[in-house]
Amino acid sequence: GERIGQADDTLPSTVLLAVDQTYLTYLSIAEKKGRIELYLTASSYAEPECQLMENSEVLRWLKDER
Repeated sequence: GERIGQADDTLPSTVLLAVDQTYLTYLSIAEKKGRIELYLTASSYAEPECQLMENSEVLRWLKDER
């Protein structure tokens, strides 16, 4: 990948995502059912860590697919 900040018009080709082991199964199901896309915004950096939306319809659907 490209280093962020190396050039203004380049994007990193690799993103590492740390995921709690508890949710790895759900991400694996989502990957098998379709594709996973990440969208980052400047406000994403305001929180110290990512939070799972426990009441999400998507999470509920993934849990039912187990």
